Amino acid sequence: MYKWVEENTGKPNDPALSKKASAEVEEFCRVLELEGVKVRRPEPMRWDQLGTFRTPYFEEGGSHTC
Repeated sequence: MYKWVEENTGKPNDPALSKKASAEVEEFCRVLELEGVKVRRPEPMRWDQLGTFRTPYFEEGGSHTC
């Protein structure tokens, strides 16, 4: 997994892949709601405006696009 992260850090997400993932999340939420689960959705975040995150193991500059 780390190799994939290193190769893809700072690159924009594939729009087709993002669209497919969003559709899957929406379908999952629909199924949950049909089962009586209250689905709460947070406000969208602007990850590119959050600044830099640091841990002892990596630094992320918020360059991923959502």
